[in-house]
Amino acid sequence: AAGLQLLEHININIPSHNWANVFYGQLLGLALDPFRDDEYATGSGVLWYNAGPTQMHLPPDDVAQRWRGAIAFRGPSAAITAIMARAELPDIKTALAGSQFQVLSPSAASVQPWLPAKEAYRVTHVLQGPYGNVIALLPDEDGKDTRGSQARGEDTPLNGLAFATYPCPEGSAGDVAYFYASMFGANTTVQNNCCYVQFGDVAHQQQLIFIETPVDGIPSYDGHHFALYVRDPTVFRDSFDKLDAQGLIFVNPRFSDKVTTQAAADECGQYRILKIVDREGRLLVELEHEVRSPDHPAFPFRKTL
Repeated sequence: AAGLQLLEHININIPSHNWANVFYGQLLGLALDPFRDDEYATGSGVLWYNAGPTQMHLPPDDVAQRWRGAIAFRGPSAAITAIMARAELPDIKTALAGSQFQVLSPSAASVQPWLPAKEAYRVTHVLQGPYGNVIALLPDEDGKDTRGSQARGEDTPLNGLAFATYPCPEGSAGDVAYFYASMFGANTTVQNNCCYVQFGDVAHQQQLIFIETPVDGIPSYDGHHFALYVRDPTVFRDSFDKLDAQGLIFVNPRFSDKVTTQAAADECGQYRILKIVDREGRLLVELEHEVRSPDHPAFPFRKTL
């Protein structure tokens, strides 16, 4: 069985709620998590937007963050058609005026580096979010994830995150695959200069896809992160031990979890890492991972909806 079971959320800072609410809520149709209703009402604080078992986390900060690749959601063709129709509505265009929002072609020069050939043929539409993030839309008629959902996520037109792409240095896809396989027991594939890291089984598959990219084509890292759930508590503990042995456990001062020991990780249900390294410990990619156990209280497949 795969060591990773869910790519659960992507976290990118935003300077204001206004454009985020229009783009993620009104346009994409993601559902505001009820845990963040007060923040939405006051117009300040963190927003969580849900789709199926996955989320976008949008904390406030003066400087917007940009994921260094594409973020892809899956959903029925009819839902994607409706999203693209809403993207042309005057009210949406007016509300997002002055932002970086635009409708892009999947074949656009700004999109192509972040859509490997294996995935590009399945993506039918691409949007650029208000702060420049590339959002791909992938038709999928298989329906909602039967394992469960985030609060209100069961009723969203999009079924959840399908994949995310990310740059890695040229020649490093094999080393990235080795990192995830050796640290997490992940199923990985290297093909056409890309590393495919699989989450879940065939029926609920998501992927984190690392694309070999020339150094001058890799944007600087601005501190965004993503969260994943491992298969079971054993994988959680084993992965912590392996990563800790290499000095890779990371504490992000902006968050309340300050995990540096196995006992603290067990109590918190999560830990963080910042670096993907090769077999000799040399840095390949900076990308903060929020690594969670299925014992974490927010695990969407153990919630009562």
